[in-house]
Amino acid sequence: MSLYGLKKFLITLTLSLLPLSLNGVLALDFTSYNIRVFEPNMVKGYEVTDLGELGKIISRMNSEFISVQEIRNKQAFKKFIKKNYKHYEVVLGSCGGTGRQHVGFVYDKRVFRKVSTYEDMRFSDIPRKASVKRSRGSLGCGSLRSVLVGRFQYLATGRYFYAVGVHLKAGGTPSSMERRWVQYNLLVKLVKELTSSKIKDIVIMGDFNTTGYLEENEDYDRFKQMLSRAKLKELSRDAPCSAYWNKDRNEYRYPNKLDHVVANSGFLRKYPSRSQTFSHCKKVRCDIVTETKLGTSYEKVSDHCPVNVSFK
Repeated sequence: MSLYGLKKFLITLTLSLLPLSLNGVLALDFTSYNIRVFEPNMVKGYEVTDLGELGKIISRMNSEFISVQEIRNKQAFKKFIKKNYKHYEVVLGSCGGTGRQHVGFVYDKRVFRKVSTYEDMRFSDIPRKASVKRSRGSLGCGSLRSVLVGRFQYLATGRYFYAVGVHLKAGGTPSSMERRWVQYNLLVKLVKELTSSKIKDIVIMGDFNTTGYLEENEDYDRFKQMLSRAKLKELSRDAPCSAYWNKDRNEYRYPNKLDHVVANSGFLRKYPSRSQTFSHCKKVRCDIVTETKLGTSYEKVSDHCPVNVSFK
């Protein structure tokens, strides 16, 4: 077989292994999922993650690329994925901040090839009394989570892209939002740095902790301004919520939208066809409900729900 024939055969074989949507067009799903301090063992101070329920959620998502957050037990997570999902590869960061909550990627190796990854520590070591105008972040692993940056190749077309996994500063207090807004500025800078190369495609997924999103307060405005400055589109905007919390300290749980999937216009030359949530957010349609109605996915896996964007 000639070299040309061999290349043609390999491309055909790769395409035959890729997932298809119902209309026969190559489907591609990108998802963000905060798995609430993933820990399957009995450890004081932590909820035990229900691996059976988590497995059901991941299988229902059937996503080609997942950005995960709050992976505390890194080895157990890698073992869980390897045992149950042979087609997935896992990359986890090393800087999980004070809470050891690591950011990572879970991707389908039949669809993507990892070229390289690194952690941006500027997002981690930000002073508690940070100023949006003055603070730039340092280069050490501090109290916050680092940002995971990966360069990948989409095997169907050979096109390269950057994937960025984030878990930004939590909280709705003025000081917490100030530190998060510093991270917003750093994200704009990071996007400009990455896209100054030949690779222009970039997708950022994760827990942005946009506590004021549904209220559309100043934090919401700052998030939107960050996207505009970085020339990114909020692809998951149609997902009505992504997490639940005990707002009034009673039996009711309230929806919030903290998790997002954003990308440049024309990402991978594909069209984002829909965005949605899974697990308890989908089950209760993002209504205000009691904890009991949210069920096992909320009680035993995470207060967050997977946020998914499908491309075609």
